[in-house]
Amino acid sequence: MNISLTPDQEQFIQSTVKRGKYSSASEVVGAALRLLEEREMKRLLRLEELRKEIAIGMENSDRGDIFDGEEVLKELREEIQPLSQSDNNPQESERIIPNAWGKTVTSKSINEAIEGM
Repeated sequence: MNISLTPDQEQFIQSTVKRGKYSSASEVVGAALRLLEEREMKRLLRLEELRKEIAIGMENSDRGDIFDGEEVLKELREEIQPLSQSDNNPQESERIIPNAWGKTVTSKSINEAIEGM
């Protein structure tokens, strides 16, 4: 197989070999391909996870078991309001809050996310 490289890619490979970790251009390319393969596998696994989560969400939606986004944001704003008033106390504004999805977030990160909407 023949491949074409840009001058920058050739320079990168040559400088990588010169640093001594790899003894040839083929080893550098092989390592790069292994990293690409690993990244692609992670991407495909994450894509499959997202598809499963979407399917679960669609099933929940079909059953009517859903959250009203505007209502959730309203509730978050109401919950954060007292916290944002205590910004002078970093421990209080960094309070950890469990959410409906079983994850935890800090009150500060929620406040920043809502302000960005």
